[in-house]
Amino acid sequence: MFLVKVQVKLKSTVNDPEGQTILEALHRLDHKQIDSLRSGKYFEININGDEEKEVAKIVENICDNVITNPIIETYSYEIISKT
Repeated sequence: MFLVKVQVKLKSTVNDPEGQTILEALHRLDHKQIDSLRSGKYFEININGDEEKEVAKIVENICDNVITNPIIETYSYEIISKT
């Protein structure tokens, strides 16, 4: 059993309206020292598998085809063995 932690972010060339809205709210709350903020998504996935290599292929398939839009998003992941 493996735990996979996946982070999804918008590509740097893509506008982030959610991040911009949060940044503006922080500035209104007098957190002027924050220069920029980008939002993203985080997933924890438990995968039954015997080998980390096999799990990596599953995660990449899931990320490329379901979790992300590869045109505007990038992802990174960490695989943690739970056995």
